[in-house]
Amino acid sequence: MLDAHENLRCGEETIVVPFILGDRERWSKGMLIGTRVTDEVVDAAVSAFISEIIAKHGAPAQRYCNKDPFSAWHYEYLGKLYPNAKFLLVVRDPRAVVHSILSRQLPVSGFITSDIEGCFRVWNSHMEKMIKQCKSVGDRCLLVHYESLVLTPREEMTDILEFLEEPFSEKVLEHEKLIGTDIQLNPLEFSTGQVTQRLYQSALHLWKNYFSESLLRKVRELAPLMEGIRLRAQCTRPGLCAVPQHQAMMISTPIATQPNFSRSRQYKCLV
Repeated sequence: MLDAHENLRCGEETIVVPFILGDRERWSKGMLIGTRVTDEVVDAAVSAFISEIIAKHGAPAQRYCNKDPFSAWHYEYLGKLYPNAKFLLVVRDPRAVVHSILSRQLPVSGFITSDIEGCFRVWNSHMEKMIKQCKSVGDRCLLVHYESLVLTPREEMTDILEFLEEPFSEKVLEHEKLIGTDIQLNPLEFSTGQVTQRLYQSALHLWKNYFSESLLRKVRELAPLMEGIRLRAQCTRPGLCAVPQHQAMMISTPIATQPNFSRSRQYKCLV
């Protein structure tokens, strides 16, 4: 939907950005001691690498975004590399997430499809880390409920674009019309089959009859974080389980002082 906006370009998942971020995290654990390869040198190189990948894997734009899901594990570090960046974290009901992974047998990192209860625990662990990272960059991160985006897209996109300080565009509500021209997709991405269609609500309801009643009663225990992000575990009306509060919420904590990496190329981007 953001890709449909005149000023923004996200493009396909890069795949490589989360890997370089993971490598950078490992390098910071003492690997480079004594090498005179300082954090500043590494950060300048990582910033240049990521900037080139994001900017040049698609058409030029006023602002760029990266939509690799596991980049969300590194918002604090990205916030330091890109002091002007803003971050969007989309959260979805874990029952819908696990249903999608299991029913489509998706090879998502950490999820073992033969262990249904374990999938809920993995969702909780992944989201706990992502939300912690979202909090670490303060009001530069906006948490958006997927269900709210599907049910009230105009209101949600208005909030999102206001957060990004971009004018509203009707195109973001008709993204499917721009696929193949302004919007390019990777046929191998898990979500490609869905995003080629107009925004639809049927996927919100698919999990209800998929899991046993006994498992659904255990969801609060398996994925306790869902209540913390205003998703009600006891709710069994798919798509209506997010507690309303004009549907999107900002996570705010004090913003740490951000260094200015003036030596690296500074793209105005969002992640």
